[in-house]
Amino acid sequence: MDHRPAENFFMRNATAVALASLTVVMLMAALVFWRQASGSQEARRWLVHTYGVRSHIDALYNGLAEIQLSHRGYLLTGNADYLEPYREALRDGRKLTAGNISLPQHRSVRQELAAIRALTADNPIQQANLDDMDNLVATFLAYTDEGVRARRGQAGTAVSV
Repeated sequence: MDHRPAENFFMRNATAVALASLTVVMLMAALVFWRQASGSQEARRWLVHTYGVRSHIDALYNGLAEIQLSHRGYLLTGNADYLEPYREALRDGRKLTAGNISLPQHRSVRQELAAIRALTADNPIQQANLDDMDNLVATFLAYTDEGVRARRGQAGTAVSV
Protein backbone atom coordinates (compact mmCIF):
# COMPACT_ATOMS: atom_id res chain seq x y z
CA MET A 1 0.00 0.00 0.00
CA ASP A 2 1.23 3.46 -0.97
CA HIS A 3 1.19 6.02 1.87
CA ARG A 4 2.08 9.06 -0.14
CA PRO A 5 -0.14 12.02 0.64
CA ALA A 6 -2.49 13.01 -2.12
CA GLU A 7 -1.13 15.94 -4.08
CA ASN A 8 -3.51 18.81 -4.50
CA PHE A 9 -3.60 21.38 -7.30
CA PHE A 10 -1.70 24.09 -5.40
CA MET A 11 1.12 21.78 -4.47
CA ARG A 12 1.58 20.56 -8.03
CA ASN A 13 1.46 24.09 -9.46
CA ALA A 14 2.97 26.13 -6.62
CA THR A 15 5.36 28.03 -8.88
CA ALA A 16 2.65 28.94 -11.39
CA VAL A 17 0.27 30.05 -8.62
CA ALA A 18 2.99 32.17 -7.02
CA LEU A 19 3.88 33.80 -10.34
CA ALA A 20 0.24 34.46 -11.17
CA SER A 21 -0.38 35.99 -7.73
CA LEU A 22 2.74 38.13 -7.99
CA THR A 23 1.69 39.29 -11.48
CA VAL A 24 -1.76 40.31 -10.24
CA VAL A 25 -0.27 42.21 -7.29
CA MET A 26 2.22 43.98 -9.57
CA LEU A 27 -0.53 44.97 -12.04
CA MET A 28 -2.65 46.36 -9.22
CA ALA A 29 0.34 48.32 -7.86
CA ALA A 30 1.09 49.67 -11.35
CA LEU A 31 -2.54 50.80 -11.70
CA VAL A 32 -2.43 52.53 -8.31
CA PHE A 33 0.85 54.29 -9.16
CA TRP A 34 -0.49 55.35 -12.56
CA ARG A 35 -3.64 56.84 -11.03
CA GLN A 36 -1.59 58.57 -8.36
CA ALA A 37 0.75 60.04 -10.97
CA SER A 38 -2.11 61.37 -13.08
CA GLY A 39 -3.76 62.87 -9.98
CA SER A 40 -0.46 64.43 -9.00
CA GLN A 41 -0.04 65.97 -12.45
CA GLU A 42 -3.56 67.40 -12.28
CA ALA A 43 -2.88 68.85 -8.82
CA ARG A 44 0.41 70.31 -10.06
CA ARG A 45 -1.37 71.92 -13.01
CA TRP A 46 -3.92 73.55 -10.70
CA LEU A 47 -1.19 74.70 -8.35
CA VAL A 48 0.69 76.39 -11.20
CA HIS A 49 -2.57 77.94 -12.39
CA THR A 50 -3.36 79.27 -8.90
CA TYR A 51 0.08 80.82 -8.53
CA GLY A 52 -0.30 82.39 -11.99
CA VAL A 53 -3.59 84.00 -11.02
CA ARG A 54 -2.10 85.15 -7.71
CA SER A 55 0.88 86.75 -9.46
CA HIS A 56 -1.50 88.72 -11.70
CA ILE A 57 -3.52 89.79 -8.65
CA ASP A 58 -0.30 90.95 -6.99
CA ALA A 59 0.64 92.88 -10.14
CA LEU A 60 -2.83 94.46 -10.18
CA TYR A 61 -2.48 95.49 -6.53
CA ASN A 62 0.98 96.94 -7.19
CA GLY A 63 -0.32 98.83 -10.21
CA LEU A 64 -3.15 100.33 -8.18
CA ALA A 65 -0.69 101.31 -5.44
CA GLU A 66 1.54 103.00 -8.04
CA ILE A 67 -1.44 104.92 -9.37
CA GLN A 68 -2.34 106.08 -5.88
CA LEU A 69 1.21 107.18 -5.13
CA SER A 70 1.61 108.97 -8.45
CA HIS A 71 -1.77 110.64 -8.01
CA ARG A 72 -0.82 111.92 -4.57
CA GLY A 73 2.60 113.04 -5.78
CA TYR A 74 1.05 115.00 -8.62
CA LEU A 75 -1.60 116.55 -6.39
CA LEU A 76 1.02 117.67 -3.89
CA THR A 77 3.67 118.93 -6.30
CA GLY A 78 1.95 119.62 -9.60
CA ASN A 79 4.85 117.83 -11.32
CA ALA A 80 3.40 115.96 -14.32
CA ASP A 81 6.25 113.42 -14.21
CA TYR A 82 4.46 111.80 -11.27
CA LEU A 83 1.60 110.87 -13.59
CA GLU A 84 3.52 108.25 -15.60
CA PRO A 85 2.13 105.24 -13.62
CA TYR A 86 -1.31 106.83 -13.94
CA ARG A 87 -0.92 107.02 -17.71
CA GLU A 88 0.30 103.42 -17.82
CA ALA A 89 -2.85 102.36 -15.98
CA LEU A 90 -5.01 103.88 -18.68
CA ARG A 91 -3.48 101.82 -21.49
CA ASP A 92 -5.94 99.62 -23.34
CA GLY A 93 -6.23 96.04 -22.09
CA ARG A 94 -8.07 94.62 -25.09
CA LYS A 95 -4.86 93.72 -26.94
CA LEU A 96 -4.04 91.10 -24.34
CA THR A 97 -4.86 87.60 -25.59
CA ALA A 98 -4.99 84.26 -23.82
CA GLY A 99 -1.77 83.29 -25.58
CA ASN A 100 0.36 86.03 -24.06
CA ILE A 101 -1.00 86.38 -20.54
CA SER A 102 1.75 84.33 -18.98
CA LEU A 103 4.62 86.36 -20.42
CA PRO A 104 6.42 88.32 -17.71
CA GLN A 105 6.03 91.91 -18.79
CA HIS A 106 4.87 95.24 -17.46
CA ARG A 107 1.13 95.58 -17.90
CA SER A 108 -1.38 98.25 -17.13
CA VAL A 109 -4.08 97.78 -14.52
CA ARG A 110 -6.64 97.16 -17.24
CA GLN A 111 -4.40 94.56 -18.87
CA GLU A 112 -3.92 92.79 -15.54
CA LEU A 113 -7.69 92.72 -15.08
CA ALA A 114 -8.03 91.25 -18.57
CA ALA A 115 -5.35 88.64 -17.79
CA ILE A 116 -7.08 87.62 -14.56
CA ARG A 117 -10.40 87.44 -16.39
CA ALA A 118 -8.86 85.17 -19.05
CA LEU A 119 -7.23 82.91 -16.46
CA THR A 120 -10.42 82.53 -14.43
CA ALA A 121 -12.81 82.13 -17.35
CA ASP A 122 -13.78 78.65 -16.12
CA ASN A 123 -15.03 79.91 -12.74
CA PRO A 124 -18.31 81.90 -12.70
CA ILE A 125 -17.87 82.99 -9.08
CA GLN A 126 -14.47 84.50 -9.82
CA GLN A 127 -15.88 86.15 -12.92
CA ALA A 128 -18.62 87.78 -10.81
CA ASN A 129 -15.95 88.95 -8.35
CA LEU A 130 -14.02 90.41 -11.29
CA ASP A 131 -17.12 92.29 -12.42
CA ASP A 132 -17.19 93.91 -8.97
CA MET A 133 -13.43 94.54 -9.18
CA ASP A 134 -13.85 96.18 -12.60
CA ASN A 135 -16.43 98.54 -11.12
CA LEU A 136 -14.20 99.38 -8.15
CA VAL A 137 -11.17 100.00 -10.37
CA ALA A 138 -13.26 102.17 -12.71
CA THR A 139 -14.47 104.18 -9.70
CA PHE A 140 -10.90 104.54 -8.43
CA LEU A 141 -9.62 105.64 -11.85
CA ALA A 142 -12.48 108.14 -12.15
CA TYR A 143 -11.54 109.50 -8.72
CA THR A 144 -7.89 109.89 -9.68
CA ASP A 145 -8.84 111.43 -13.02
CA GLU A 146 -11.04 113.94 -11.22
CA GLY A 147 -8.15 114.84 -8.91
CA VAL A 148 -5.75 115.26 -11.83
CA ARG A 149 -8.22 117.50 -13.67
CA ALA A 150 -8.81 119.58 -10.55
CA ARG A 151 -5.05 119.97 -10.02
CA ARG A 152 -4.49 121.02 -13.61
CA GLY A 153 -7.10 123.69 -13.10
CA GLN A 154 -5.23 125.20 -10.17
CA ALA A 155 -2.24 127.48 -10.54
CA GLY A 156 0.17 125.97 -8.03
CA THR A 157 -1.55 125.26 -4.79
CA ALA A 158 -1.72 121.74 -3.41
CA VAL A 159 -5.03 119.93 -3.38
CA SER A 160 -5.96 117.99 -0.25
CA VAL A 161 -5.84 114.24 -0.74
